[in-house]
Amino acid sequence: MWLTLVPVLGALRRLYDMPRNTARFDAYTGLVRLGEADAFTPLADFDPMAPEYMGEALDTLLAVDAEREAVEALRQIGPRLRGLPAEWGEELRVMLMLSDDAGDMWARRPMTELNMRVSQRGLLAQHWVSPRFWSSDTPTTSDVRATTLAAVYRALYQISYGPSKTVAGLLQQERRTVAFAGTGESLPPEEEAALRTAVTPYLASTDEGTQIAVLFGDRIAVALGYGARGIPERGGLRLAASEALRERDPIASLFD
Repeated sequence: MWLTLVPVLGALRRLYDMPRNTARFDAYTGLVRLGEADAFTPLADFDPMAPEYMGEALDTLLAVDAEREAVEALRQIGPRLRGLPAEWGEELRVMLMLSDDAGDMWARRPMTELNMRVSQRGLLAQHWVSPRFWSSDTPTTSDVRATTLAAVYRALYQISYGPSKTVAGLLQQERRTVAFAGTGESLPPEEEAALRTAVTPYLASTDEGTQIAVLFGDRIAVALGYGARGIPERGGLRLAASEALRERDPIASLFD
């Protein structure tokens, strides 16, 4: 399988050099239409009419040469993917994307982050992977690499296993994703054990509220109108990141 980056950040930044009016939106739709033959699906998630801080966030990504960093990450992992089954496809195209989570848009982030973990069916139908960045963050080159690798692995995991519908499936996916991206973080044994005890009653759950609470914690779940489940901040994700340090080869795990 080949991984090919499709650059777009420069074109998106140029939109923000235009007045915030219909001319900017028309330019955006023109950009989308340019890619219709190739189904530029990731562009559907970009908001060209967001406030000017989105332009500044694009500047941050351009300043760290995010697309070049992503290309280098893809180049390094390419040989590890050559032996994947032919029926998985010959190529995945990669497009970095920026989303707005500032101000009143904060609620979009946990829901979007959950949805991209549960299922990427729409993107994968068109052979796309879309590493996502957020307007409130200041990504480094290491962040770009990690986000790119994580997005690629989630795509491969879902090609192999299908959508991650249960909490157990999500935690397994995230554990292997973190191992692939090399971003595991050790927890003290007693804290890891406490988190595992807290999430265990919900492993078979498939409802959105429980998934949000387990991955992101009760504070986010309650703020979004769901009930508390007794999970601390980003409890499930921190558990997965700690367990990832003991994960065997995540590529080999795709064939379990």
